[in-house]
Formats: sequence, C-alpha cells, structure tokens
Amino acid sequence: MKTILASASLCFGILFMCVSFSTTGSSQIQVVGQTGPVVAKEGDDIILPCSLVPKGSVEDTIVEWTRSDLNTNKKVHLYKDGKDTVGDQIPGYMTRTSLFKEEMKTGNISLKLSGVKLSDTGNYTCRLPKENSQGTETTIRLIVDATTFLNIFRNDLIWNVTKVMPIVNGLLETGLIQKKVKSMISTAGTHQDQMRQLFQALDEGDVEMKSAFYSLLCKHEPDLTGKLVESLE
Repeated sequence: MKTILASASLCFGILFMCVSFSTTGSSQIQVVGQTGPVVAKEGDDIILPCSLVPKGSVEDTIVEWTRSDLNTNKKVHLYKDGKDTVGDQIPGYMTRTSLFKEEMKTGNISLKLSGVKLSDTGNYTCRLPKENSQGTETTIRLIVDATTFLNIFRNDLIWNVTKVMPIVNGLLETGLIQKKVKSMISTAGTHQDQMRQLFQALDEGDVEMKSAFYSLLCKHEPDLTGKLVESLE
C-alpha cells in the first residue's frame, strides 16, 4: 500500500513539475524598467534603467533598444553576437549610447545616453526579441526639459507658429491641458493671440507639458523648429 502511495506521490510530483514548466517556461524571464518617466535637462548624461528578473546573463542574448514613438525600423541601440551593432542604429544616436558590458552577466541591460537633446524626448522600449514571450520588454519615457528652449524662442514662436490648434489638440488628447483651456485658446483672434494664451498655460505647466509641446511643435512645425534648433548649435 505504501509503495502505491509513494508511486502516486511521485507521479503527482512529476506531473506538477511538468505543468509548472509548461505554464511558466521562458515567461519566468521578466524585463523590468522604471515605472515613472526619466526627466533630464539638455546636455545631461542619463541612464534608462532596465534589468532581468531573475538575474541572469544576457552576454549571449540580443538586446534591442528602440523608440516606439518613431516610425522607423532602426534601433536606438542594438547588442548582437556579443557586441554593439551600429548598422541599424538611428544616426542621431551614434556614439551617444552604450550598455554596461561588465554588468550584463547579472542581467543589467540599462542604456546610457550621453548629451541628451530635446529631440530625445520619447518612449524607449528595451526588449529581448528572441524570448518571444510576455514580459520580455518594457517601455520607459524620457522627458527632456524644454523650458530653456521655450524661454529663448518665446517671441519667435508667438509670431511664427501657425498650426496652434493641432498642437493644442495634441496636448488635450494626452490630458496635459483641460477642455476649458483649449476653448479659451481657440476663441483668441489671431495665431499670435492663440500662442500667447498657450504660453500662459505652458508657464503654469510642468516639465512634461513643456516637453510634449516641443514634441508636437516638431511634428506640426518641423521647418520652424529645425531653424531654431540650428541657431542654438
């Protein structure tokens, strides 16, 4: 009788292990990052934190860092075959990104980004593409403070931005301004008056709002933004 019970217990244990492995498998590997945004000033060297849980070596694994808010297949950073690969890297990130190679054996896949620019504001996704399971990627938002840019070019923007309402609509969609603010701006007479009203809202807003404004400005007024940025360099 004891033999039968022992055999049954052994079979149950084996069955439990099989079920456990089949339901977890590679999903035991989790890529985790920072839940809140990383906020930086122009010119800062920053770290986008990302690591493996549980800890494990990623020295022989493909590691991708991408910008999920950009329409491109190129990478912010790509680590493959034991080395950094620049062939598929977004040109603006060349020479500015690096991983902590000595810490990859313990699962640290954080990205160091040097000399951050306003245009670096966005959503960065860290992923292990070969794992093909849930939890093997995470996204971190980087916000580069646009306050200095707005202070320097306030008058230029007031007089030259014409696509004010598309920018305002973008801020409304992300919850960074309220409907009553949009209404107030939309009823202002000229584009210049609309921009003055928008600047009042920006002056009362936080870093995220100012950086979102800058991103929307780049989208809707690329020529103007490009000229202003060039004048700073």
